[in-house]
Amino acid sequence: MKYIKIILLIVLIVSITEKGNAQSGITNSLHNFSSASWNQWGSNGLGGTSATSTSGRIGGQICAPCHAPHVYTSNVSPGSSVIGPMTSAPSNAPLWSHQLSAVTSYSTYSGYNMDSTALAQAAGGPVGTSKLCLSCHDGTVSMNYYRTFSASTSGIKPILMSAINGGASNLGTDLRNDHPISFVYDQGLSQRTNNGVYDPTSHASGIILGGSATNGTIQSDLLEGGTLLQCTSCHDPHNGAGAPHMLVKSNTASALCLTCHNK
Repeated sequence: MKYIKIILLIVLIVSITEKGNAQSGITNSLHNFSSASWNQWGSNGLGGTSATSTSGRIGGQICAPCHAPHVYTSNVSPGSSVIGPMTSAPSNAPLWSHQLSAVTSYSTYSGYNMDSTALAQAAGGPVGTSKLCLSCHDGTVSMNYYRTFSASTSGIKPILMSAINGGASNLGTDLRNDHPISFVYDQGLSQRTNNGVYDPTSHASGIILGGSATNGTIQSDLLEGGTLLQCTSCHDPHNGAGAPHMLVKSNTASALCLTCHNK
């Protein structure tokens, strides 16, 4: 009887683990746009449901609204309605396909113990990968403005983030009530009086990938270029961890917050 209980316990643990893993990945995330009505390459968009539609586009695509494997150098430019080189995209933009925001001045967080010497933002606001996130999440660019589609493309109705899920993910351009982004988080910042953050060069991130701990630090796992804290420091756009809100790790008992904040 004792052994039967042990076996049942093992089966239960494996079942729970597999269930948790099944929720990870972009297919099981809010970024799975394959059936979104505004996705021109989606199953319900202009691409149709067939493997190859009459328009020549493949329907049911998840990745197309953000990425394109062969159009990196002929993408849409910020604030433009024509196709052209994406000259303003971050140098590490991952084959980016979506129209970038033309906003040049964001109101950014400057609250408790955040001063100009701690921030390393380019004039006008966020930089790097956070600009990619804001191409949808600042609410100024249509969700279906990517590849060769724009607000002026025939048959396409612009869909802004404010119309998605009640606007829950629409941050707007006033980011003063949001966690600061695009600032240098280094050993120096951790040593400032009352900052209350761990040294990113030595403190463990606690990130788990593929079921195994990375054994990396905050610097190696969470900071862009090992320097900048970005949207992607807390959120994984591809939902690798399968955590709520597409976080890079579970925030149960504030685990993610306490990865950096020494409280």
